[in-house]
Amino acid sequence: MKNLYYSNDISKIDKISQEDYKQPGIILMEQAGLKAWLNIKSNIKLEDNIVIVSGGGNNGGDALVIARCAFNDGFKNINIIYCSKNFSQSTLIQKNILDCYSIPKFNYLDKDVKNIINNATVIIDGITAIGLKDKLRDDYIDIVNIINTSKSIVYSVDVPSGLSDTINDVCIKADYTLCMGPLKLLYFYHKNIEYCNNIVEINPSFPPQVIDKFAPIGKLEDEFDLKINPLKKSDYKKTRGHLAVFGGSNKYSGAIRLAAKAAFHSRCGLVTAFCDEEIFEIVAYESPSIIVNKIENDLNLSNYDAILAGPGWSSNREELLLKVLSYNKPTIIDADGIRAYSSLFKEKKINVNNNDKLIFTPHLGELKVLINAVLGDYSIDNTLDFFNTLIKLSNVLNSVIVCKASVTFLFTPNSIPTVFYYPNPSLGVAGSGDVLAGCIASFLSYGLSVEESAREGVVLHIKAGKETKEKYGFYDSEQLIITIGELLK
Repeated sequence: MKNLYYSNDISKIDKISQEDYKQPGIILMEQAGLKAWLNIKSNIKLEDNIVIVSGGGNNGGDALVIARCAFNDGFKNINIIYCSKNFSQSTLIQKNILDCYSIPKFNYLDKDVKNIINNATVIIDGITAIGLKDKLRDDYIDIVNIINTSKSIVYSVDVPSGLSDTINDVCIKADYTLCMGPLKLLYFYHKNIEYCNNIVEINPSFPPQVIDKFAPIGKLEDEFDLKINPLKKSDYKKTRGHLAVFGGSNKYSGAIRLAAKAAFHSRCGLVTAFCDEEIFEIVAYESPSIIVNKIENDLNLSNYDAILAGPGWSSNREELLLKVLSYNKPTIIDADGIRAYSSLFKEKKINVNNNDKLIFTPHLGELKVLINAVLGDYSIDNTLDFFNTLIKLSNVLNSVIVCKASVTFLFTPNSIPTVFYYPNPSLGVAGSGDVLAGCIASFLSYGLSVEESAREGVVLHIKAGKETKEKYGFYDSEQLIITIGELLK
């Protein structure tokens, strides 16, 4: 795993490196720009038309170093566009050096700028920095829009201009983001990934002991290795756990079947599905390996190892969920189960002290319902607010939260969150969330902790999505389930 930091901490690392470790800012800028250029150089051609778009801050200075290095290496098709008249001390030095070079230079308001950008094949974006506090000005938005509609390959220095921990609005859409120093959490906020795209890690020579002074705010899962022990030779269905799955409705009868089937393919020994009488025959007929029961008033869950509640449920399940929770079993609450739980929380029928065996698996819509019920006033509209809110939610609920978006987030009480970043839009297929819930529930029933079950379920789901995509291209959730079984053979 790799550590993730808020941008403000990276700014502090930069400052301490200069003030306490006597590394002049101009030296750090030279290191950053040179290393960035060496990466860019290996991916472009000598005849490429390079446009450097520089703001007045240090990211702009890094971009100017790139311009000088490119010119010195024989790349003569270079134009520089300045987006400021005020420059930091180090950036001003870089500008003064480039004034001695025969590289065409323009102000971003010049009439020729649009044509210059549209004729570029490579653009280096250094307009704004990681500490941006407000949305871009209208005149900056104009140049950002021109860059975004060009056909150029765009490299953003440190962060796509217009993004920060607190700002998520109009911004550069980079093909490559050149991360200066430790990885920033904002790259992996789900609303930002289409703007940051490929992250290139560059070390501008921050002293390691300075970085060690700062605790990471998150962890990036970049290995995706399953840590599940092989089955023992003596294992059989009764040693691999018995899972109870509550779900399904007239409208969504498939959800409970997908969740139950995914649990089977994830090694669960026995699965019992509890559903409404209206869909009992459908579930029983199409799922011969599953024990299917109608939901009865004399419900007894004492002999089950874990419970999954919610896939395909309709509304008005609060009393049933309350009864399920009364058994205090390791439980996943998914889909409409989350909405039912939210209602119960608002009615003050939930004791969070009994929540240490719960895992919530919301998508973003369900997440908003849950946060509104538990926290009331909240925001998840930027990197800082999203992570602070989810950390607080996990702590207040005393539960694990697996948030499903284009990036998957795992929040555990009193621990730093884990980000699972493997963009795969094909995993957005209908029923994929039911499959994930089934995987996690299987590991719960098998005896893994809530934290281990959540982590292994997410990794298995991601790996299965990757392999199923490679095998079929696009696919449905039933094909995804088959791959899950193959990965655990």
